[in-house]
Amino acid sequence: FLARAAAELGRSLPAAAAGPVWSVTSFAGTGDRVLPGLLVLDEERGWLQQPVDSAWGPAGGTRRRGLAELAAGRAFGLRLRGRGSAAPFLEASLTAYLARRILADLGHADEAEALLAAWRAHDQAAGELPAPLSLLPREDLFGAQRLLGRGPLVWLAIERRAGRDRLDAVLNGFLKAGGFWTTEELRRALEERTGESWEAFFRDHVYGRRPPPAGD
Repeated sequence: FLARAAAELGRSLPAAAAGPVWSVTSFAGTGDRVLPGLLVLDEERGWLQQPVDSAWGPAGGTRRRGLAELAAGRAFGLRLRGRGSAAPFLEASLTAYLARRILADLGHADEAEALLAAWRAHDQAAGELPAPLSLLPREDLFGAQRLLGRGPLVWLAIERRAGRDRLDAVLNGFLKAGGFWTTEELRRALEERTGESWEAFFRDHVYGRRPPPAGD
């Protein structure tokens, strides 16, 4: 599954696959770790013993979903770093959004839709954001996890408005440039690719607290 995920990333986001060859290893008690060129799976979590479609994580998740999230983290969490207060949104929320894409593109539509439903349910149950996504600290990932509920919903809304090809072009551009990026650089890149203003969208959904359009 990891090999297929990497190949799928390479088709839509070739710049994400341009890094070092990705090896997989396992150790007991280390926790799962995504390192440059290396994915470490914690043996105590049963990755190598349990089927890929076995239960894993919250909201009816599977190990396949967990592996998709690790593959997405390798592509963005290590190669493209957020800068400023919005860094967690630019990294963690983007990774969660891309994990759903990997599942859908590899033919696991039911799991992709279950993940989307889990984001929506989590966001609705959590109520109003305590702060805009651009100001949520990294500690949110170990607590309320609004960056993993509302955050990927905003990225999905960006995809639906811009179109996946244009969003991929933006992401590939930042990946090729390397280094760091900010939400304002993202906004300007989207405006350049789509030929329309994104100021209101970012004001409402990134710098503000309004939920994104639900879409279909």
